[in-house]
Amino acid sequence: MKASATANTLPEMYKQIDDSQKRMKEFFLKQGFTEEEINIRQPKIDDRQAQLYNEYQNPGSQRYIAEFGMLIKSKKIDNVKKAVKGIGELVGQGVSLSSNDVEYIYTKLNIIKPQMIEEATTEARKAADKFAWNSRSFITGIKHAEQGLFTIEPVHYYTQEVKNVRVVTTVEYVLL
Repeated sequence: MKASATANTLPEMYKQIDDSQKRMKEFFLKQGFTEEEINIRQPKIDDRQAQLYNEYQNPGSQRYIAEFGMLIKSKKIDNVKKAVKGIGELVGQGVSLSSNDVEYIYTKLNIIKPQMIEEATTEARKAADKFAWNSRSFITGIKHAEQGLFTIEPVHYYTQEVKNVRVVTTVEYVLL
């Protein structure tokens, strides 16, 4: 989650960032996350006055703009969903959110990889058998086999936590 703040002095900026980070941390603790799951991201502060062209384009604008945020690393998917639904509470507390993107990462690929390769190989053999049958040939064996790319993608945009895992395999058979 990213937030932003603007101010004319660095002490004002620091106070805004500190207040927003405290509110964000309290919000996530209230959602059931632990201190260890909440990671504060360092702020990135831009000095608009240092960018001479900006003063001419936006006279009277705040001198400093900052982007900062928090990264939540958790296996508590229900808590994440609950937090996303209640994120408006932070806006109501004066936190200026610039992004509340959620990314669900699948971490158990090595557990399912052997079964997926087995299934892919079985399906390749079925296809080869069909080619052999249609061409009145028979399969003598595998000429070359290669495990390709595994892809992990959300099943649907609205259910980012549900993943579709695919593997691409290439198997060349010799037909006689």
